[in-house]
Amino acid sequence: MQDKVDQDDEHKYDDLKYLIYSAHDTQVDNILTFLKPEDLYWNDVPYASQVVLELFQDSSCDASVTDVTEDCFYVKTIYNGIELKLSGCDDKFCSYSQFTDYMESIWYNGVSADDLNAACLQSVDPESC
Repeated sequence: MQDKVDQDDEHKYDDLKYLIYSAHDTQVDNILTFLKPEDLYWNDVPYASQVVLELFQDSSCDASVTDVTEDCFYVKTIYNGIELKLSGCDDKFCSYSQFTDYMESIWYNGVSADDLNAACLQSVDPESC
């Protein structure tokens, strides 16, 4: 999503309209747990569940605007057709800056934060928990 927003003017309006990643129910549950939506309570993830992150561009920032910034973009998060409200967003339509600020606030920032694979492989001392 960040790559789409950061594209230079020459590639700003490319043809990519849809990008999909497939995952198992456990990953869908992990995404929901990570996002911590304010208005969703769930015990399990039904078969064929989905989390959708939609990136919208404000129509006032169309191709005629020469300086398209992050302020021109909005993000909507949807789980199985239900629009979710994330903390720090004004409503269920999150400005792009609100969305990225929120993601930064919940993103892992501990040891090896620059390499999440290495961070996940760290051993944990049960006595320290």
